Amino acid sequence: MKYQYYHNGELSQGLTLAELKNRVTPDELVKDETGKWQPAQDLTGWHNVAESATPIQEMDISSVSVNSTENDTTELLRKEAVQSDVVPDELPEKDNFKYQQPSGFWKYFGYDDEYISGGTYLARMILQSFLAPVFGIGLYLVTVTTFKRARSLGAGGGAGFIAFLMVAYWIVVYGNSMNESANRYNAYYRSEPETNIALGLFSLFMIVIHWWLTLKNSREIMLGGPKALLRSLKVYDPNHREELLNLLDREQELRDRNAIPEEVMVVPCLIPKKGAAEYQRYFETESYYLAVRDSTTYYALPEINDVAKPSRLIKKTTDSMKEFEEFKELVSFKR
Repeated sequence: MKYQYYHNGELSQGLTLAELKNRVTPDELVKDETGKWQPAQDLTGWHNVAESATPIQEMDISSVSVNSTENDTTELLRKEAVQSDVVPDELPEKDNFKYQQPSGFWKYFGYDDEYISGGTYLARMILQSFLAPVFGIGLYLVTVTTFKRARSLGAGGGAGFIAFLMVAYWIVVYGNSMNESANRYNAYYRSEPETNIALGLFSLFMIVIHWWLTLKNSREIMLGGPKALLRSLKVYDPNHREELLNLLDREQELRDRNAIPEEVMVVPCLIPKKGAAEYQRYFETESYYLAVRDSTTYYALPEINDVAKPSRLIKKTTDSMKEFEEFKELVSFKR
């Protein structure tokens, strides 16, 4: 994106954000390629660009001439731009998603779109099963965990039904255990205990569901939906949001640089601690990078040649593109 501003009554040539920061003050109006005027400090990425050591007055600023009509109406343009394009405090008012770090305790109780892996699901189920007899709180937690794991696998609206089946199974199992005394009575008199075929089939079905939830690798790019992806990126402050927006704006540039096929989905990720400096240098970021992925692994864009089976990379679909656009709107406070 190139930007222009008025200098000595003339419109400057197109400048990059880095060049612009060394030539204008934060409150000076600039125009982008779409013709929109706004204060320089409101440009996406303005606060992330470091100023050079060259003083503004020592720089050789080239400019292009504009016709007399534009020269005569410079001040009017500035006033109209301020009135029509800059609305104080408008941005935060549009934000319907709370950029706050989720509670480490209460997340276990909420039916939200928290992403959990198969290992996390199994660990929670084992621990929560011990709480099942305690005033039913264990059954509630089992339902929440099943719901979240099903959503993480892309079950969508079906996640609630799977959670219902799981809690129904636990109720049946605990109810059946109440009949143990009757079974012991039958055994004492050497009679055969009743065989409950329906319960056996239901148990077998739920075992299959349970291991599917534990072992399945998700090919859902959002891993629980746009808000779940946003939470996983830990966008808890404006600086992180600004960096993420900047990176998303550069997606096509980075795709072209690394020859990423157009049909392959690209997703933002947190930079891992191991090798962080290399990620930060390549993507020119502090916290995020862009990657492609299959069902098990993330590959940073420069690692595209390391993918063992490119055919297994997650492809774009109508639904995934719609969710990704929703994700971008959340990041930019438009939802």
